[in-house]
Amino acid sequence: MWEPFSAKLKMMVEDFPSIISKAVESSSKKLQDDISVLQEENRLIRIEAEKLSCNLMLAEVDHSRVEDAMSTELRVARKEATDLRHKVQLLAQEKIELESKLVPYRVKVSRSGGLLGES
Repeated sequence: MWEPFSAKLKMMVEDFPSIISKAVESSSKKLQDDISVLQEENRLIRIEAEKLSCNLMLAEVDHSRVEDAMSTELRVARKEATDLRHKVQLLAQEKIELESKLVPYRVKVSRSGGLLGES
């Protein structure tokens, strides 16, 4: 009665090294495949990081250019505003001078009875 069982047990014991070897082989192959997949993902992530780094540098360069252009425009606008204020000040001064020249004529006209033809 125990003979068929012990024969089967003996056959299983003899197959153990082969079963274990196949399991180890299979696990090793799966681990190698996983390593390859992870290495490829790592390579792709590094490429993406390099792209992002380049894009960031380009954005910083663009930002710097825009900032420089805006700074130049602001300087020009301030100079124009200063020039305009100076021009307004000169025109106001000229107006005052003209008004002061007109006052004696107005007084003379008002004393003489108005404009020509009015008496």
